[in-house]
Amino acid sequence: MRRAFPFVEQGQLKMCAGCGAKYLVCKNCGGLYCRVHPALESWELPDKCPKCGYIIEDVKAWDGTSSRHF
Repeated sequence: MRRAFPFVEQGQLKMCAGCGAKYLVCKNCGGLYCRVHPALESWELPDKCPKCGYIIEDVKAWDGTSSRHF
């Protein structure tokens, strides 16, 4: 996932113990920013953290290239 999603390299992922889904953690508040999966598209990413409103610039700048295009 790191190759397809450069914002994951600098961020932190948290895995759901129940289903195994991975979530990007907000650098500002520690809340769950968004779910990260191999078929993720740019329109699925929020512009800002739903909990505190913080904008992760790497996520905002991501061009939408997903891992399935490699």
